[in-house]
Amino acid sequence: MARALHSDSRMRAYELAVVVPFFAAMAMAAVALVFAARRAGVGAAMAGAVGLWLAIVFGLAHVGVFRRFDALPPRVMVAAMACTAALVAFSRGAAGRRFVAAASLAGIAGLQCFRVPVEMALHALYTRELVPVQMTWSGRNFDVAVGLTAPFVALALHRGRIGLRTLAAWHVASLAMLVNIVATAAMSFPGPLRRFHEGVSAAVVAEVPFVWLPAFLVPVAAASHLVSLLEIGRSHRDR
Repeated sequence: MARALHSDSRMRAYELAVVVPFFAAMAMAAVALVFAARRAGVGAAMAGAVGLWLAIVFGLAHVGVFRRFDALPPRVMVAAMACTAALVAFSRGAAGRRFVAAASLAGIAGLQCFRVPVEMALHALYTRELVPVQMTWSGRNFDVAVGLTAPFVALALHRGRIGLRTLAAWHVASLAMLVNIVATAAMSFPGPLRRFHEGVSAAVVAEVPFVWLPAFLVPVAAASHLVSLLEIGRSHRDR
């Protein structure tokens, strides 16, 4: 079982170089969801759902629920899968379809920009010896490429310079990069899944506020890719 951060580690975890990009990513993702939902007429419901989920995850992390990495699958991964499933399921309903239409495929692609500050926060945590190197762009994490290309993909799609097949290929490649870092993180957790034994573990993701990375930011990224691919598939079938 992973222990809570020691006081010195906690001080390093809350340095500005860590928390500023992390909360910037949180704000980008949450505001984008609520803004699109507002245009679809469900802004209050989305804001309430996001706020409630973040509060639940915060509370569970605060009492140490996610520190049980000996559970299979680890509880933090269960939270990630539950949130992803809920977002995809929502997109399939009537309100969700209005939400997707309001967000647009270009907007959903552009949303992935939040992955740049996420990677900045992870790198800052690594330099403070709070996450292992393989979870950063210095190791096995290539996710920053998704965030850097997202605005260009969104703009090109909006202007009609790329088609749905190119967009689908980008989403598949981006989803593969996300799966890669999620798997890398899982193999960096303390417990039976651990395969990367050199350096620190990834136990920090069970702590407040960084638990929101696997329990909110990762699901938003994953659901965005999946929903877009489902919409692209539907567009091809409707032709």
